Amino acid sequence: ARAFLAWKNGEAEEAIRLVTSMTSMDPLEQLGRSFFVGTVEGTRGNLDASRRAGEELQRIAEANMTERGGWQAALVGIALAFQADTAGAIEHATRAAELASASDDALEGPNVRFWAARALAHVGEFGRVAEAFLDLASAPAVDPKLAELLLSPAFDSFRQSQEFPAVLEALEAAEAEGARFDAEAGY
Repeated sequence: ARAFLAWKNGEAEEAIRLVTSMTSMDPLEQLGRSFFVGTVEGTRGNLDASRRAGEELQRIAEANMTERGGWQAALVGIALAFQADTAGAIEHATRAAELASASDDALEGPNVRFWAARALAHVGEFGRVAEAFLDLASAPAVDPKLAELLLSPAFDSFRQSQEFPAVLEALEAAEAEGARFDAEAGY
């Protein structure tokens, strides 16, 4: 959380230092570290560092994630986006969304589709990103989609797109409906 806040506050060097100082060898933490570094470096225009992080992310994802449910495809899509392989990123993000939809997993499916949308956002496929978010607006199990969409520098370019206002409206309506439902249920 401290690394994300540093990044959001324009302190990219500090954010990267915080993330790379983690010493764990757990593959999921390594995935997270490579993803974060690639995203930060990409948003600040350091394409060589972003590419290296993408290569690391791809290596870890292919070695440690199964194709079941689309997680590997989503993460490799992001990794390829970091490596400036637009066609590969789109192909893997599309495959991830297809696998997630076919899995009929109400929890993991929407999350995989959210991560696939990240790959598409990174390569500027804003129409597809909007389609994914509009579809996910009704999925209750997704990562904190509205907050992340509004706060993450990874979505800065998407927030400037013509597709963003419709996505924002749909996600705000979905959050309001969820809050209403929770209030009626006594949560």
